[in-house]
Amino acid sequence: MSIIKRQQPEAIASGSSMNITNLDDCMKIGAILAKSGFFKDIQNEQQAIAKIMRGWELGIPPVSALENINVIDGKTSISANLIASLIKRSKRYNYRVKELTDSTCTIIFMEAGESGGEYTFTMKEARNAGLGNDKTGNLSKYSAWSKTPKRMLFARCMTQGAGTYCPDILHGEVVSSEEMEDYSTVSDHEPEPITFNQSDVWQKFQAAIARAEDEQRITILEDAMYQRIRDGKVPNPNAACDAVVEEVAIARDRIKHKGYSLLPKYLDAITHVTDPEGAGGLRNQAMGDLSSEDLEQFNQALDARMSELNQELDMALAEG
Repeated sequence: MSIIKRQQPEAIASGSSMNITNLDDCMKIGAILAKSGFFKDIQNEQQAIAKIMRGWELGIPPVSALENINVIDGKTSISANLIASLIKRSKRYNYRVKELTDSTCTIIFMEAGESGGEYTFTMKEARNAGLGNDKTGNLSKYSAWSKTPKRMLFARCMTQGAGTYCPDILHGEVVSSEEMEDYSTVSDHEPEPITFNQSDVWQKFQAAIARAEDEQRITILEDAMYQRIRDGKVPNPNAACDAVVEEVAIARDRIKHKGYSLLPKYLDAITHVTDPEGAGGLRNQAMGDLSSEDLEQFNQALDARMSELNQELDMALAEG
């Protein structure tokens, strides 16, 4: 394995307690963070390592790299605020916001304490470039440029200005995460939110539990679905949990009334009851699993068993 040797960027050399010096460091930290499950967009260790290595080039600590670096169509993107942070932490560069309104953003970029130049981006330029436009060519009221114009103007101004006046901070061209929004097709209507019952995971669960023929299978599916909700695989987790409870109750009621009775299991368990405490526990469990008809038969059998035990106890005491 080839070892990468390079000096840590000034941006975090003195401020980070986690100092990556070679590829082995990237691989070890990437493996740990990928397995943590905290970063939902990371599918494997290799993706985590790639982001951490890109962050290392920019002087960004591993966790911040995973949280703030995205790779879309092979292009690295980071937030404009993170770019601004890199500039502020640099010993060479700095910046100052001269103007920030809903129509204009101007940032003065400084090098070695002196003004290196300023960059301005306006809403007029955004409209001329078609940023945030809908299919008709007009600015969509649902686009980020309509909802948060200051944020978008700052992002565009910061990214392009930094590329012009602080290019070595970014180690090449970088597209901000906010700019990546510009490249997405903007709808002319508010997108419908995805609900849990539209997800593939939920639909597969619903189909599987509808075919379940016994209590054990229902329990396995129930546990698996709750795990997927905890893993963030299903939107609207609170509503999804409520729906799981309902689906499981329906399934259990179905097997009670379609011949999948648990009564034989409980009748066999009665033969192993040896004391009132065991009888009480078994009765409570049966109340949640058996239909009213089966429960009546179960109670009769359990009462008979307890009567039998009492008779055996009376005989033992008489003999004693």
